[in-house]
Amino acid sequence: MLDKKYKPLEKQEFWKQYWKENKIYDFDRKKVIDGKDTRPVYSVDTPPPTVSRKYTYRTYFLIFTNRNDSKIQKAKRI
Repeated sequence: MLDKKYKPLEKQEFWKQYWKENKIYDFDRKKVIDGKDTRPVYSVDTPPPTVSRKYTYRTYFLIFTNRNDSKIQKAKRI
């Protein structure tokens, strides 16, 4: 059952402890390269969008498309 009021500090402590116990942020590139750490490695190539910007739609377009300037220039000529 969910509480009627959300208590972020309690949740933050819970997740902080969980991440510490499960070594979520314990990353050593050398161990991965040497094959000692076999956990999957993930990477995020773009930051999450920000909703407080003036030109949000344009920002999303620029962030979430892999731009190739030569293709853009070609499209402009057509």
